[in-house]
Amino acid sequence: MFNREWIKIDRMLASMISIGAIQVIYNFIGLLLVYTLKEWLNCV
Repeated sequence: MFNREWIKIDRMLASMISIGAIQVIYNFIGLLLVYTLKEWLNCV
């Protein structure tokens, strides 16, 4: 009983962490794109 519940919680935590990591990566890429675009527009 306890073991099964613990596995369920562990999977939930793992999926939450992976989703959070993906969001952080997407935010970083978005910021990088915006910054590159601004620099590019300044050069032009």
